[in-house]
Amino acid sequence: MDDESLKRKVRRELTRVAREGRRVTYEELGELVGRPRQGPWRHVLDKICKEEKTADRPDLTLVVVLKPTGFPSRFEGKPMAPEAR
Repeated sequence: MDDESLKRKVRRELTRVAREGRRVTYEELGELVGRPRQGPWRHVLDKICKEEKTADRPDLTLVVVLKPTGFPSRFEGKPMAPEAR
């Protein structure tokens, strides 16, 4: 699957999850889009984050959370501060 196809698939799943008012772990996202849970995710999620910000829409990538903490690992394309986890 090329980068654009993966990005569309991930965006579609993130939109669905957000509309349902819930979060998804990296493991669950991997299962939904047919990728290993360890990714790599940063590349595609950072692209989606940037596109959402450019279009003045909420950052869909924030619905993707770490299983142990329930918090996103990144915010606005940057790692979250350890104290925020």
